[in-house]
Amino acid sequence: MIRVRNLVVAVMSLVLVFSMCMVAWAAETYITLDSAQAVVKGLGYDGNNTVYDEKTDYIVNLGAGSTATYTVPAGVSGTFDIYLEVSRGFVGFGTTPFSISVNDGKEVVPIIEYGFCQKPDYSDLYDRGVFPALKNVALKAGDTITVTTLPGFKLPTYTQSFLPCLGDIRLYPAGAKVPIGYDGVIPEEKSVDPNDPLSGLEIIWLGSSVSYGQSAQGYSMADYLEEKHPALVSYKYTVSATTLVDDDATSYISRMKAIPTDLRPDLFIVQLSTNDAMFNKPFGTLSSSRNIEDFDTHTIYGAMEYIIAYASKTWNCPVVFYTGTYYDSATYSNDGTYYGKMVEALLEVQKKWGIFVIDLYNNPEMTKIYNTEEYKTYMADGVHPNAHGYSAWWGPVFERELTAFLTSNRQTETPKEQAAADELDDVPKTGGGMAIWWALLAASALAVMALTAKTRKTESS
Repeated sequence: MIRVRNLVVAVMSLVLVFSMCMVAWAAETYITLDSAQAVVKGLGYDGNNTVYDEKTDYIVNLGAGSTATYTVPAGVSGTFDIYLEVSRGFVGFGTTPFSISVNDGKEVVPIIEYGFCQKPDYSDLYDRGVFPALKNVALKAGDTITVTTLPGFKLPTYTQSFLPCLGDIRLYPAGAKVPIGYDGVIPEEKSVDPNDPLSGLEIIWLGSSVSYGQSAQGYSMADYLEEKHPALVSYKYTVSATTLVDDDATSYISRMKAIPTDLRPDLFIVQLSTNDAMFNKPFGTLSSSRNIEDFDTHTIYGAMEYIIAYASKTWNCPVVFYTGTYYDSATYSNDGTYYGKMVEALLEVQKKWGIFVIDLYNNPEMTKIYNTEEYKTYMADGVHPNAHGYSAWWGPVFERELTAFLTSNRQTETPKEQAAADELDDVPKTGGGMAIWWALLAASALAVMALTAKTRKTESS
């Protein structure tokens, strides 16, 4: 029996090594759609053409509406996950610089958390980061994939954009574990903690620079919660300098309508943007209606009500608004009293709709240290926390508030049940390299069982 056990261990070890090699093979083997061969159109923010630059091997000088169309080469057929190669940016400005479509079909807006330059001379600008864009896409030779640059990555007073450059498209076998980012790390899979109300949640964040983490290299309380709670996922639909009020294509409402409707979030969290105060957007009035068609989205009240109605109907999950901490003209460029009135308006909206509000503006523990030396360790300015501010000050407050809210308002589907459903969604589909891997793994296991049975029969005789 000892020989049998040793043989079984040896064979299973070989199976494990083989399976690991297959995972590595799937991650390393991909089809490249070369940026040099893409059809590029559009103008940069400086008025010059968007072009492929041979020196950097990137499509550069992107502006709002610039497109790059890649063609699937001959001999390719199957189901793939689509990844984009993206450079760093001089400054980060948001998480949704591009939309992507296949064969001129529906445009999808993926989360691309491209990085800031880390070197003083910007010599790392053309580092090549890899980011997931679409999953489980059936492709064949001749199909086209178009990447379109979205508006909003520019301040009105600047001609220089805050967009990264666009590189190749990579097609990986559907379900492959792919190293992503600039460091090429395969994301760690974490198990849901059933004792943690935040573990396993999927959260959509709709906001501007504060939700993005403009003064913290793209790190915000959304990322803090991911770090602290296993299997929590934050979808950050955030672009700096944007407003609730719907008066251009970068507004919260315009961008909200581009969020995939097939997501299954547990929470939809919205920032009460200070930009509306900065630009003196009109307040309007609280509507007596709950009909989404009756809200004046060109006003602060109307925009808030529209977002609540749309998100509740589209994703069927609780809507949460949050405010920034107290500020005034002593710590920021415009008087905080306008924003204070926006907070009052939000609390009126809360009474009507019954939404949950994380009110940092009126939080007495936070307000009492306003403009002290401790406060200055947390904030880059009167509106934007630094990384320490998110991790040591704002993040823990969100953690406590959301935990209390979820504990007192249990949903019918627990985070653990949600995670189980998501695991079923992630099972590789039949066909392709990953399916072969699973078949080989199963065959190996059957072979071990047969060999064990045969050995036992021989010993018994």
